[in-house]
Amino acid sequence: LAMLEKIPESPETRRIAALARTGPSAGTDVQARLAALLDTVKSDDDARQEFVDLLELLPAEDPAKADCRRQLTARLF
Repeated sequence: LAMLEKIPESPETRRIAALARTGPSAGTDVQARLAALLDTVKSDDDARQEFVDLLELLPAEDPAKADCRRQLTARLF
């Protein structure tokens, strides 16, 4: 992660950082993990970071990604 901070941010560097923070097994059932984290994102910084990291792992064209972002926004504000 320290090495990534030296590289300009891009979608790929965000994805790599998300993988580094969540681990390779995070891709197994991202949707279920996002649903489990949703109730705690407002009060738990680690849960919020994991939620954002998991969103980075979803493909950009995945319709669930936009829905999960809306749900996150609704919980935070």
